Amino acid sequence: MSLVPQDVKLIHLKEPELMFGHGQTSDHPKDGLFLYGPHSAPKSGTEISVGVIGTEDGLRYFRRWAIGAGGYIAVPPPGPQDKEHRLHLSNFPRPAGGI
Repeated sequence: MSLVPQDVKLIHLKEPELMFGHGQTSDHPKDGLFLYGPHSAPKSGTEISVGVIGTEDGLRYFRRWAIGAGGYIAVPPPGPQDKEHRLHLSNFPRPAGGI
């Protein structure tokens, strides 16, 4: 039994390099923000345009997620297997004056 049709062509897209503070780049957004800070280019706007295709339920789920992601996201408390100091984690957005 074959689950993948033979005429399907797959392509692999490499993660793009993202630019952060001081002209540094990284392919991982959280690492780049932690290590180099945000890019200091002038802000061109405060909105991000997103196109979404989905079912009614899927669109409702995305809308709830997008609204939640636009606010404060706290790092969950450490679990029993976590290290005491998790310096690579930070709340988003960071509180004013915070690290």
